[in-house]
Amino acid sequence: MKIAVDYDDVLVPFVNKFLAWHNERNNTGYDVQAMEHFHFGRNFGGSEQMWTDSINVFHGLGLSAQLDPNEGAVEALRYLAKDHDVVILTSRPSMHREHLEKWVDKHVSGIVGELHMFDGKDQTKPTTGHNKGAVCREIGAGLLIDDNNGHIESAVSQGVGGILFGDHRWTQDHRHKYEGASNWGEAIKIVDSNYS
Repeated sequence: MKIAVDYDDVLVPFVNKFLAWHNERNNTGYDVQAMEHFHFGRNFGGSEQMWTDSINVFHGLGLSAQLDPNEGAVEALRYLAKDHDVVILTSRPSMHREHLEKWVDKHVSGIVGELHMFDGKDQTKPTTGHNKGAVCREIGAGLLIDDNNGHIESAVSQGVGGILFGDHRWTQDHRHKYEGASNWGEAIKIVDSNYS
């Protein structure tokens, strides 16, 4: 089976590192523990475009390529790749491909088979636009591991399995709807039990 794995906050600690950089750059004190929603603007104010622009600067500087993998991520991908085709699927715009490819080459080269990026508008709405669920179907993925409940919802609506990943405040309210894994050990158990 092909398993699509999100990058930010599944393979790397993006939000923590991005907020630390954003706080230093803008003299703010935003904390990941305050994030009840996936979207920065809903948590901290400001427009989504302002946050998107800031995230694009962070990525554009290559800072996300310098992030270390989350605990257990590389080992989990290596384990999954024994029996499955593991790919990375991110909603990052393709303008950041070079930086992400550097990270893949450094940490998971030979483990991850493909890197899929899309700049999906309406990406968390399962019935409109191009979303991760539709991309999973297009690439033949049978499972999506992601920290965004909207992406998991879009996958499930397309007949693709989903694991809501991470012990984040923005995932906690949605655990009753989807299979959830706080860490890679739990994710592996779910895959072994339900997707092998």
